[in-house]
This record gives sequence, structure tokens and C-alpha cells, in this order.
Amino acid sequence: MSGLPTGLFERFINYLFQTGGISVPHEYHDRCQKIRELVDDDITGLINTVLDYAVNSASEAKYRVECSDTTLQKLLNLWLDEINLDITGIPTGLPALAKEYFKERWQGSSFCILRVDSWKKVTADKVTIEVPTVMWFVNGSSIYVVRPKDKNYKLGYDNFYLDQDHKIKIPAGKQESIVIQKPYNRWFDEYSTPYLIRKGVYKNWLGIKALQDKSDEVITKVLPYLFLISKGTENLFTQSDVNYSDDDLKEITDNFKEQVEKYRSEKGKTPTNAVPFDTKYEHLIPDLRNILTEELYRQGYRSILSGLGFVDMLEISPSRQESRLNPKAFISEVNDGVSGFKSILLEVISLIESRNKKTHPKLFSDKGKLIVLNSPLKLNIDQMLADLRSGYDRGALSIESYQEILGVDPATEKERRKKELNNGDEDLFYPHLIQNREDIPDRVVPAKPQNPKNENLNKKKGSPESKNFKAELEEAESKYIRIRQKDPSDFEDNSFRIIVLSKDQGIKAVIGNLKGKKTTTIQSYLFEKEKFTEEEANKWVEKHGGVTTSILESTLIDDNETDEEPIEAIKEELEIAPYDKNNPPKFLMKYPEGARNVFIDVFNESLPKGEDYAFPVSWTALKRWMKKHNYKKEGDKWLKKSKADLKSEEIAEKKNKLLDRLLGDKDENI
Repeated sequence: MSGLPTGLFERFINYLFQTGGISVPHEYHDRCQKIRELVDDDITGLINTVLDYAVNSASEAKYRVECSDTTLQKLLNLWLDEINLDITGIPTGLPALAKEYFKERWQGSSFCILRVDSWKKVTADKVTIEVPTVMWFVNGSSIYVVRPKDKNYKLGYDNFYLDQDHKIKIPAGKQESIVIQKPYNRWFDEYSTPYLIRKGVYKNWLGIKALQDKSDEVITKVLPYLFLISKGTENLFTQSDVNYSDDDLKEITDNFKEQVEKYRSEKGKTPTNAVPFDTKYEHLIPDLRNILTEELYRQGYRSILSGLGFVDMLEISPSRQESRLNPKAFISEVNDGVSGFKSILLEVISLIESRNKKTHPKLFSDKGKLIVLNSPLKLNIDQMLADLRSGYDRGALSIESYQEILGVDPATEKERRKKELNNGDEDLFYPHLIQNREDIPDRVVPAKPQNPKNENLNKKKGSPESKNFKAELEEAESKYIRIRQKDPSDFEDNSFRIIVLSKDQGIKAVIGNLKGKKTTTIQSYLFEKEKFTEEEANKWVEKHGGVTTSILESTLIDDNETDEEPIEAIKEELEIAPYDKNNPPKFLMKYPEGARNVFIDVFNESLPKGEDYAFPVSWTALKRWMKKHNYKKEGDKWLKKSKADLKSEEIAEKKNKLLDRLLGDKDENI
């Protein structure tokens, strides 16, 4: 197929036009009729698919009004939500109206006329204005324009009718208004040009249709074709026994033509012809109809896609040459359509202003700052979401905008987040630990799976996890005094890890899962040699021996933020778990009531998963509460931060954000 011409379909279309096989109407209403036929019977299966995607993408965007006056903003957005509310059988709200606009623009006449009627009152913040509650787009193919004589013609003086006899005029009365848009034409054009005709899509669709209707006949006519008659043989010619003059050959040709014409005039009869043994009939070229038909279809579909905005781009690399469709023009058209719909809304808002300005002059005094916004279109989703996420992270997007991008309602999410905060769900669903850093012990022990067999799935022999523990243990042997509590053979294979018991005192522990046990148990203690002698280490173990791992781990909180409770005190309180808010454990009494309640709620709810899980997440929840409510530790007490402290932190945070933005801009410019 590489030898076939790339412009074959174009030449095929030109041939059909020249021979009258297809034609594109010039009159507006004839054009609209042909477009309707195309949309009703899209034999390509391609045009409606692409345009339906464009219509749905553009109409699913959320449109809203923003202005400097919050009351006017509420009134107008309330109006948009209630458009066509009282009309039976018609969807309520702006999305349905937007879909009608985009269908008329891309799949119809492209003559977009909005009828605005039924003015009623709407109230917000004790302010009432009149707005049109019924709006719909006219079927553009039914429009007839009556224009004054060309010599006296002025823009805006056209008359519009819904019938050929010019009896049904719009707007129909004083209360009704119309907004007109012809997106693909000049202001002074009497009628619009349908999108599918202007972009050449209809013309190429006719070519595809002609191929399907009369494939063999069309191919036969379009291909260059020659029939060859051979007379005599090479041997007869060289021996000079038989030779034919030009007149002889002409007579043979004329005789063949006469036989062909006779056959055509006598349809249904079997053609016959008698020739000498040295006469031969043959085609000059082989029969390529099947191949060429496939190639014609392929080129036809690409021509249609090009008309819809998918530009054929040729990419050349050292190894190959590849053709790809670039949707940039299509995306640009969809964005233009959204802008066109917003401009129609602004026209209607101007009508609302004219009707209410006398009664509410201050409300519309700052109309210049009134704009119609839309949420981002869901086109090029992967790249677009990545860019927008980056903008959100850098502070260029608001939380509300980012929520709209994700397709959720900001007001609903706000109420849900408030409810989660009040119920303590935010602390309960605190993200799992994904990196265990000893210098930032936010959550000391990661959540364990309920099935203990699953815990060691990622700690196979020779795995990075087992190697990391081995390397850490070898380092501990050189820097720490190690005091064994249980034999390593009593534990599940590869379940060991090292935890920090006290960063200030220099105490760690090797813990693991005893065979058949869900909870972790201390296998040995590690004491820094610089802070402990072997005798002091043994005394410490004798004093604190027998304490469960969960009790020890419950003390593992950042030394700079909370206290490390005496182990005996916590051990004493452990017996009354689950805890009661009316009788909280003693080690929580130094904290504010809100912090105690959060700790108890999270602990009791997490206790079914085991103490190893409940204690760490509870301490984490307490820390988050303390930080959120601006508490700081001074000596042995926890006090509310002063205004000066908060101001200092706010200034520091702003400096950091400013520095991040400057560094981000610098990275983009590199």
C-alpha cells in the first residue's frame, strides 16, 4: 500500500464534484436539512462520537457568576440553578441549557438564538430582583431572516421569523427578548454557516457515503484505466510472415469499440466476438479495487478528523516516519464554544441589569467586575490534572477550585470535613506511616495487619528489609550494650526490628513476634555505651523488666513535644483499658480535656487491633490536637501559645511559602 498516492481521497472527492456525483447546498435551509440527515445517520460512526464528546465535556463544566457584590452574586447563581424550573418535561438548571447551545452550535445550524421570557422575582439576603425563569434555544433551521433593503441596512435591524410565510415573529412580545450568536460568520451575514459544512466535514462525509453506496462503480470511474489489444506475435513479426499496418490496427480497434457499444445497447445479452489466434485482449494495470477502496476509506476518515480539529501531524525520527493526530485544534474549538456560551449568559445578565437598575442602582453599580466563570474542562485529563495539582501545591489554586477539578461539590465537602473534624475522624484516619525516621518519631509503630502471617510477606530472606535490620543490628553491636531477654529462636523469622525507647537516655530495644503471637515482644535491650555501663544497664532492666512492648512503645513520643511517662505509672493504668473519659488514666491528666478525650476515643476505637497499634495512634492523635489548638510545653506544663507566638509563627510560615514560590519560579526558568 506504500505505493498508493496520499491524496487519493481528495482527487476522488474532486471527481465526484465535477461529475455531479455529490454537491454541497448553498442555501441556508437546504444546508440545515443536509446536516440533520448526517447527524441522524452518521454512517462513519465517527462524527457524532467526537461531537457528543465535545458537547458533554463543555456542558458538564460548572458555570457560575462572580462579582464584587456578594448579594448580587448569590442572586445570579440562584437564578442559574433555577432556570426552567416551572417547565414540565424540560430539565432544570444551566447544564441542560448549555447542552442545547452546544448541540445547536456543533451538530445543528450554528445559528444560536436564545429566547428569554417569563420574568419572576428571586430573593437572597432580603434583596429581590426580577430574572427570566424560562430560556431555550430555537431550532436554528426554522429561522427565516427578513432584512431591510441593503441600501438602508443597519446592524441590529433584522427581523426573525419561525416560518417561511413570516407570520411567527420572535421575540413574541414585550416581555420576551432574544440573544443571537453566529459563531462562524461575520456580523453582517444574514444567515450562519453550519459548523460541519464550514469545516468540510459534510463534504468528506458525502465521499464516504458515495463509497458505500456505489463502491465498485465509483472505483472503476476514478481509476486511470486502459484496455490493450495485441495483434500478431513476436515470431511472426521477425519472420516477416505476418505484419499489420496502422490501418489494420485501427480497423481492429474500431471493430472492438463497435462490439462494446453493441453490448452496452443490448443489455442482458451475452457478448460474443470472433478473433484470429494471434489477437489478445488484456488490462494494462492489475485490479486493485479492494486495496484502493480500503485506502480511500482510511484517507476519508482522516479528512473528517482533520475537519473536526484533529490535525494530521507528521513526526520524523532517524528510525521511522509516523503520522499522528494532534487534537489541539479540537480542544481550542471546545474552549471557544464555552466562551461563546458564557458571552450569551453575560448578554442575559445585561437584560437583568436593565430591568432592575432603577429599583437597585447600587446593586449593579460595579458591573464591570462581573464575570462568568467555568470549571476546567475534562480534556487531556492526565496532563491537565498533573499541572493543576502542581498549581494547587504551590498555592496558585484555591481549595475550592481544586475540588471542582476533582468533580466534587466544594460546599458539600466543606460540611463533610467539618463533621469529620467534630467527630474525631480526622485523627482516626491519620495517614499510615510510610517512612520510619528515628529523628521524627511521629508514629512509632506502623499499623500491623490483622493476620500476623501477612506481616512478614515483605521481609523474605535476602530482601532489603532484612538486610536493613541486619546492618542496623551490626551497627548497634559496636555502639550499644546488648542485654538479651528471650532466645531469638522463639520468634517468627524476619519479624525483628529496632525501636527507640528513650532518645535522651540512649535506650533502644530489639522487638519481634513470638511464634503464634500477634503482639510484639522485647527480645533484647540496647544501651548506649557512652551513657551506660553494663552494671547500670542490668539495673535498669531489673527495675523495668516484665513490661510489655506496647507499654514501652506508648512512651515513644518526641521528647520536645510531650513527656516520657514513668513506665510503672503507665503499667498500672493499663489494667483499666478501654479508658473512660469520666475517669481518665493518670498519665493523661496533665493534658487539656480535649486532648484527653481525643486520646481515649482513638485508643478505645483502635484497641481491637491490639495495644501495639492503639497506643501509638492515640499519642499521635493527641499531638495533632495539641498542635492544632496552639499548645506549647513550658517546663512540666502545657500552655496556650500567646498572640506573639502565633504571630511569629505566621511570619515564619509566610517567609517559607514565599521562599518556596521563589524557588519554584526559579526552577521553571531554568
